[in-house]
Amino acid sequence: MTQQGSPQQQIQNSDHQHLTPLNLNALAEKNSLTLKLNPPEDPADASLRRTKELLLFIFCLVGLILIGAIAVYFILSSSARPDEKKWSAGVLAAIASGIIGYLLGKKSSA
Repeated sequence: MTQQGSPQQQIQNSDHQHLTPLNLNALAEKNSLTLKLNPPEDPADASLRRTKELLLFIFCLVGLILIGAIAVYFILSSSARPDEKKWSAGVLAAIASGIIGYLLGKKSSA
């Protein structure tokens, strides 16, 4: 009489029979690698691009500060109507959530 081992050994042996080997060559054939070489950016073009980005940033920052200041004025003003205060609270909430989202997103990508 041959002993087949404990039930736990039989389960382990049966699990190994159903596994198929991993073919790394087949995985490598499905993926491809592309190498692209970009020439260095011309210093004049780089300077122009940075200047344009800086001007756009300053323009957006000034606009955001101006809209925020108007919203704060309406919230603190005693002569402002309730709908104006509601509008300005929504604008300030959007500005605050945008700033927080930008800062948190910047930290997580670093």
